[in-house]
Amino acid sequence: MFPPPKSRAHHSPPIQIIVQNVSYSVKFPFPEPYPSQIVMMEKILFALREGTNALLESPTGTGKTVCLLCATLAFAEHEEKQRIKQKNTKKKNTKKRKDTEKEEKEEKEEDLELKRTKGVKEEYTGGEPSKVTIVYVSRTHSQLQQVISELKATEYAPRSSVVGSRKQLCVNEWVAEAAKKMGDGNKRGAEKLCKIACNSGKCDKKRNVGTHMERVFGIDVVNGWFANQWGGEFNGGSLGYGRTTNHHDFGTKERAGSILSQLPNEDVLSSKSSKSGGGDGGGDDDGKGKGSIMDIEDLVKEGKRANGPCPYYLAREMTRGAEIIFAPYSYILDAGVRKRALGDTVMNWHNSIVIFDEAHNAESACEEAASRDLTAVHVANAIKDADAAFQYYSMIEESMEGLSKEEKKDSKKTGTYPTRSAGDYLTLRGIFAALEREIAIVCAQDQERVRKGETLPSSRDGWFIFDLLAKVNINMDTYAQMIEVCEDAANVVSMRAEEIGKGSGAGLERVKDFLDRAFEAKQKGLIECYRSRVGPPEEEFSSTWSKKNDDGRENKRLAKGPTMSFWCMVPGVIVNELCELGVKSLLLASGTLSPMDSFASELRAPFPVRLENPHVIPQENVWAGAFLKGPSNAVSLNSSYRFRDTEQYKSELGLLILRVARVTPDGVLVFFPSYGVMAKCIEFWKTRTSIWNDIARTTKKTLVVEPKESDAFLEAFESFNKALERSKTNSWSKVGLTNTDGSAKDDE
Repeated sequence: MFPPPKSRAHHSPPIQIIVQNVSYSVKFPFPEPYPSQIVMMEKILFALREGTNALLESPTGTGKTVCLLCATLAFAEHEEKQRIKQKNTKKKNTKKRKDTEKEEKEEKEEDLELKRTKGVKEEYTGGEPSKVTIVYVSRTHSQLQQVISELKATEYAPRSSVVGSRKQLCVNEWVAEAAKKMGDGNKRGAEKLCKIACNSGKCDKKRNVGTHMERVFGIDVVNGWFANQWGGEFNGGSLGYGRTTNHHDFGTKERAGSILSQLPNEDVLSSKSSKSGGGDGGGDDDGKGKGSIMDIEDLVKEGKRANGPCPYYLAREMTRGAEIIFAPYSYILDAGVRKRALGDTVMNWHNSIVIFDEAHNAESACEEAASRDLTAVHVANAIKDADAAFQYYSMIEESMEGLSKEEKKDSKKTGTYPTRSAGDYLTLRGIFAALEREIAIVCAQDQERVRKGETLPSSRDGWFIFDLLAKVNINMDTYAQMIEVCEDAANVVSMRAEEIGKGSGAGLERVKDFLDRAFEAKQKGLIECYRSRVGPPEEEFSSTWSKKNDDGRENKRLAKGPTMSFWCMVPGVIVNELCELGVKSLLLASGTLSPMDSFASELRAPFPVRLENPHVIPQENVWAGAFLKGPSNAVSLNSSYRFRDTEQYKSELGLLILRVARVTPDGVLVFFPSYGVMAKCIEFWKTRTSIWNDIARTTKKTLVVEPKESDAFLEAFESFNKALERSKTNSWSKVGLTNTDGSAKDDE
């Protein structure tokens, strides 16, 4: 690695980098950047200047993160100065034109027309550019926390925000307990519970957000900075913030959000930030407003204070108009999550810069974001949810049978009258039950073919799923209406989660998510980018068909059911979605992106700017080899789909890792093709052989396995770091096991 500089130079003069005759002032935290860092920042600035995408490869230890932050923030700072300068020039020109009463009358007529037409204001001012927004994406929040630490060490103090889920940010105990009852499968259960808590008065943290935003950032979200501009229509009370007795749902129509997406006067913002340090006790404050740069831990700490703001809604409000936003992959790549967390009311994607750190994960992350799996458990829960909605609305309809027309009219006004008939939910339940039967039929047919000695394909083409759905009358004509019924049913069972029990609404959410992705792909003509699969029985769950025994007691028998999958095989599907949003530039950075031609081809987007910084490890220190067979020399190490699940393969692979670990003095890092393959191998080594114990016992190495769940990643990462510390003192080492998307690195 490069030798680290002696110290950070916070007040060293900015570095001037000239790109296409434009000089950018970069406030680099070290007095003398390495040549590779200068080259990288030049490439970044060139890509941003041209509005194109870039692939940036630079080894670990060469300062990728600080180069990405400083170069993009320098570009944003330069563009903002130009924007303000252009705006002031046009104001002067506008005054000069007001020489006659005729010209003034024409301008008034033009202003009226501009207010009626969305987006014409910018065109009228000569295409005044919007502010540059930087979105910095990495795999996990723990990695983003390191990036935020790097940003705090620079002279830049942009208005920043980190995006997180309610599960990570909510500090309300009632919501947390109720969410546990609903189970992890209900992705949006916490969202519904949060709204219930805010509306019922069980949580008042959201109401403190307005006070915090006004005190720290000078943004009055209660009365609205922009009420006059919007004709007095804005009412901050409708957001549930600050001094108000109203408890309406946040962003029911999201109209108010579009107002908050605009920033107040820059002078007010900077003065507020400098007075308060920006953090009000959250985050570190070094006198430069660095307290406003908050990570997940800072937000939660702020929320737990007496009269503290809700961390989730505080993060959301900080995101509106933020200059740099930090987010995990899923918040950018998954369209549904992106729309909820970073929709049009939160940020303007036009003129945005999206940075993918650790971008060697981008291909698989994009494929995963565009893929969907629907297990037998999901379908069974959807049947249960639809039945719960049917029972509930049947009871409501029965109770309203004796009402007069006037009484029914009044109940509609108050929202107590059902919006659709109970029969709609009964139909929905029938469709899901039919889908469950059709999936079972496909599995039975496949098993019969295997019994006859036929070889089944590992997957089918993308059209297979639509042929299967058509058999239960789910098609392009019925899809939209079915989704509406699913949403209504999910809302009912989620809000009654304490009565209905664990998993409420989870099945409907999963089915809706699956159908949304499938039919969106069909509408865009992307079916050829997908493969379908109806897999063999794998997961145990409570059977929905045998609810009671002959004696009337509930049947707790466990059954096994298949999984219906719709897999994206082309990561470019997601990259194109980002381009359609109007993103100015995509910057993909990693230590390993080569070969870049094939990488860019997979993403199906142009990357005219490319950088391959030289590796710092001398060539003579690197050896590459391949093991064709295991220690027995009898089994080929063929990791293709057909062979990798055999006992012989898993046994030989485990024995090979054991041999390598024994003769390697330091760390060993093992990559697998997928999480599934890794899990099956580890289970086999633990339960069917002594390989797992032998590695730990005979090599004195700590075994660390990368988890698939993001919540468990931090714990594994800490275990990995502890193993490194022990290796320095006790000469111990470790074996890191990860899939091909893993971020584990061997620094020994």
